[in-house]
Amino acid sequence: MTTTWALFSGCNASFPVAKSAAVPSDFALQVHINGQADSNEPHRLRSQYILEPNRQLRVALGVDATGNYFPKPARKLTFDEVQTLYRHIYHLHLMSQPERRGTSSHTTNRADNSIRYQIQITAHGRTHRYITTLHKSPVTLRLIRLLIRMRQPILPVPIQHPS
Repeated sequence: MTTTWALFSGCNASFPVAKSAAVPSDFALQVHINGQADSNEPHRLRSQYILEPNRQLRVALGVDATGNYFPKPARKLTFDEVQTLYRHIYHLHLMSQPERRGTSSHTTNRADNSIRYQIQITAHGRTHRYITTLHKSPVTLRLIRLLIRMRQPILPVPIQHPS
């Protein structure tokens, strides 16, 4: 595969941009939603998603979703699912999102701005990280919704204990 190199705003190092949307062998993705511990809306729920190069998806939800916790494997994604994720990242230029650190003073929707999305994408031997909000990156929300759909079939329904 032929690659070109580009320098992205906010990055100190160049990140390779593939000329095709073929999934690189080292593709990995980490998404941490610094959200509410008990939200009914999955994209606002404190969550951690780790997709490893071997297509293993690890998921932690709620109070377990911290930077100190490495989630258990949830399921192995199919090649087509990984291809869908990578094409989404590729076509929406998520590897070129500016790196942002800290908090924003923008307050159009307080609930949306209080939730931080920390994204780490690894491909072609390089890693790109950025932090964003729903307001600043609606395309990141689309990525998160894809991950939510991919983890839905594998999470157990909570056991209802008789009272």
